[in-house]
Amino acid sequence: MLGTKSMTGLIARAYRNTTALGARLGAGKFAAEEGGQIALIFASMIVPVVILVGSAIDYGRAMHSTSKMRGALDAAVLAASNIERDKQVGAAEDYFAANFTNNFAAGTTVPRFYRNGTGGVDGTVTAFVKTNFASIFGIENFAVVVSASSKPTTRETETVTVTNTTYVPGGIPCIHVLDQNGTSFKLDSNSNLNLGECEAHVRSNNSIAMSNKSSSNVKFKKVLVMGGIDSTAGITIKDSPYVIQTNAQVVGDPYLPDVNDVRQQITVGGCTAANTGKVLTGTVQPGTYCGATEFKGVHFTSGLYIITDAGGNKNGSLKITGAIDGSAGVSFYLHGNKTTVAQISPNENSKLYAPSTGLTRGLLIFENSNRGNNWDWTIASCNKQGWMGLIYLPSANLKLQSLSEWEKFQISITANQLSMISVSSVMQPFAWTPYGKNTPIGLSGEYKTTTSTETHEIEKSKYLLR
Repeated sequence: MLGTKSMTGLIARAYRNTTALGARLGAGKFAAEEGGQIALIFASMIVPVVILVGSAIDYGRAMHSTSKMRGALDAAVLAASNIERDKQVGAAEDYFAANFTNNFAAGTTVPRFYRNGTGGVDGTVTAFVKTNFASIFGIENFAVVVSASSKPTTRETETVTVTNTTYVPGGIPCIHVLDQNGTSFKLDSNSNLNLGECEAHVRSNNSIAMSNKSSSNVKFKKVLVMGGIDSTAGITIKDSPYVIQTNAQVVGDPYLPDVNDVRQQITVGGCTAANTGKVLTGTVQPGTYCGATEFKGVHFTSGLYIITDAGGNKNGSLKITGAIDGSAGVSFYLHGNKTTVAQISPNENSKLYAPSTGLTRGLLIFENSNRGNNWDWTIASCNKQGWMGLIYLPSANLKLQSLSEWEKFQISITANQLSMISVSSVMQPFAWTPYGKNTPIGLSGEYKTTTSTETHEIEKSKYLLR
């Protein structure tokens, strides 16, 4: 580039040329007179000063042009460094041409760009700046050389706060207690009762809607109570907020519409002497059974068993005793407003599994939802059982008492009231997929927002100038 040596040379040449001019002038008419000596000295001094000032102006023009050319060259090198390798040289030439206007009268040489070994670009441009004052002394132009080179930048780190919003699906409906006024969900003397995947929703707004006594090692996934609770001792809640939630918004009856759809498609048979007030043994077939009906040590053929009243005082009731095999898939429908469960106390290792196909798939025991009267049912002293399906009895006050060692206890319960007394087993919720649908009924999910900090490497620019 143009430097101090160029300027010094310019001044020296100007001085020599001025001295020669003074000598020529001194040999003329001023040589004959003494006063001419003063004029000669003045002429010898003023001319170099004028030339020096003019040359400084030429030099300043050259520096200004050099600055503009350097800016265009730097921009071209940086821009070309950040594109595909085989296109860098052409791109640099285009960037330079677009950003630099040639105002050098003597012309600018073609810029030369090269790919360097770091993946960046090197560039050099040589130009000639025409002089105005210095040309008097034979200096027609100044040569200007500018170069630039890029290299990979150093990487930096930054810490940022990241906000994530995720949708958490709701759980499987498990226990729904529908009574709105009383102490409707009672736990008493339970130990090692594991309902860790089960959500309990208690709709009563009573100050003691849920009662808990003498619990030991009882686990729930969640418990939501519209009213209050008298004690939480011995109960562990597995999911956030890890406590029993009182004064909470609860889900009342998630099954009602779908159970009603099933009921409307059921045809109840008539009552005759052949199906009224019977005690049945052996292998039994699905159908309508009237009055007090007992299945004693039977093998159930898969299907729907309708229990209904026979008119008059012959209310329908269901009783199941003995060694029972209902593993093929059975549903019990309590039809009418007065049909109840009288007793279900099978022998050990008995099985009652809801059907996996057909209209009542997933329904183990269910009733009319609008019967208008409540009734009591106790399942007591049943051990080593296998039950699977939905128990939908919105008018029943259901009591589970002295149950232990069940090999399969995969049920979901909807009842008016529910008591669990001296129960020691693992109970898992049953996911019911109603007939005609493809997905099981679930509770509503929620969106959860979490924040975290992350530290990671960043690049302010891919390439920097060397």
